[in-house]
Amino acid sequence: MDSNYLLPGSRWLLTIYEASFPQHLPGASVIPNLVHIIWLGSPPSTTLSRSITGVERQFPELTVRLWREDDLSWLRNSKYFLATAKQQGRSNIARYEILHRYGGYYFDADFRFLNLRP
Repeated sequence: MDSNYLLPGSRWLLTIYEASFPQHLPGASVIPNLVHIIWLGSPPSTTLSRSITGVERQFPELTVRLWREDDLSWLRNSKYFLATAKQQGRSNIARYEILHRYGGYYFDADFRFLNLRP
């Protein structure tokens, strides 16, 4: 929040905002530099491994985390996660909880990363 836009006598509001939301201060990253990918079931494919390597090579500032079933025992909705028969539904449950807990970005396991930098 820019103090240039405050009404006279409302500096207290900025103080409360800064104390409540320090991650939104200038220079702070709003979205953590984390990329989450979920792979359930069979061992990860070589295509997925190549895609992850491509992201890491192009964006070294990002940390890529591959989540497997064994990594998800902490899910608050684990009862529904385990009761869901299809991998797609299980992945959806895990995705929302991972992003809520850790922040960052989510890439589908079948993504294809293109070179976006000039």
